[in-house]
Amino acid sequence: MKKLTLVLFVLMLALLILPSCTKKDGVESNKAPMTCKLDGKNWEAVDSLSFAQKMRYSDGAEGISLRFARRSYEGKYGEFTINHKPPKIGDFDMDVNSVFKTNDPLEQTYFVKSGKISITKIDDLHVEGTFSLKAANFDDSKSINVTDGKFNVKYK
Repeated sequence: MKKLTLVLFVLMLALLILPSCTKKDGVESNKAPMTCKLDGKNWEAVDSLSFAQKMRYSDGAEGISLRFARRSYEGKYGEFTINHKPPKIGDFDMDVNSVFKTNDPLEQTYFVKSGKISITKIDDLHVEGTFSLKAANFDDSKSINVTDGKFNVKYK
């Protein structure tokens, strides 16, 4: 009887301590900080490599920089940097200083040609919204199309 009581106690404690989905600082812990479709294929960032950062532009305007990244064990990486001003809720054209870098299959940097970003929630802890963009490499010989972008990241 003591073993059964102990097992039930441990199970109840585990259910209280280890919930399957928790919120910490307004961000659900079991969701990727950013997901999108990159040329129609699912792309997901890694939480530990993704964050939002407040910034000030050279003209004195305030903005935010959103960084979403993932790396593989084979050394392949992909990294979005989305710069945006002003840091407020609304629908905006994407800043052309935003980039996507990858080394899969070759080292490439893509510069945003056009895009939209929608900030749906912003506070002192995190920023959340959606985006889509079209980008091309330096000589416009290769382009990418990003759709269905969603993000929810904490400030660094």
